[in-house]
Amino acid sequence: MSRIQAQLVFGKGAHADALGCLEGLTWALAGETPRGAPYSVYGLVWHMSFWMENELERIEGRRPAYPEHASLGWPDDTPPTADGWSRTVARFGAALERLARFAESAPEVRSRTVSITSEDPHANQATTVEDVVWQTIVHTSHHLGQVILIRRQLGAWPPPSGGDSW
Repeated sequence: MSRIQAQLVFGKGAHADALGCLEGLTWALAGETPRGAPYSVYGLVWHMSFWMENELERIEGRRPAYPEHASLGWPDDTPPTADGWSRTVARFGAALERLARFAESAPEVRSRTVSITSEDPHANQATTVEDVVWQTIVHTSHHLGQVILIRRQLGAWPPPSGGDSW
C-alpha cells in the first residue's frame, strides 16, 4: 500500500502531477484570481502546503495549534512576488517529499497512532500515520483539481510538459 500512496503524493493514475500542475506558471498568473473564482493558484498552493505541514508536524509527534478560523489556513490577499512564488512552490515540493517519505515508511511506522490536538474539532480519535497520509493525499488532489481549473480559466493550461485537457 505504501508504494501506491507515495506515487499518489506526486501524481499517478487519476491524480495529476502535483508539481507538474505548477510548471511554467508565472508569478503574475499564479497570483491572479479569475472572475468568479474564490482563489488564485498561489492561494491554493499556499493552503495545500499549510495543511501538509500541519499534518506532518502531527505525524512527527508535535501538536500544532489548530487554526481558530478557516481563513488562517490561507494566505493574506497580497499577490506574490516572483521570489514569493518561487518560495511557495519550493515549500510545496518540500512538503510533498516529506509526505512521500511517510507514505513509503515501514508498516510499523504507518500503523503508529498520531496524536490529535484538543483544539481540533474535526479530529479522528483513531488516527494513524497511514490515515493522515491518505487524508492529505485526498486534500491535495482536491485542490490540484482547482489549480487546473483556474489555469484553464487563465488560458495557462496545459503546462509545458503537457497535461490532460479532455
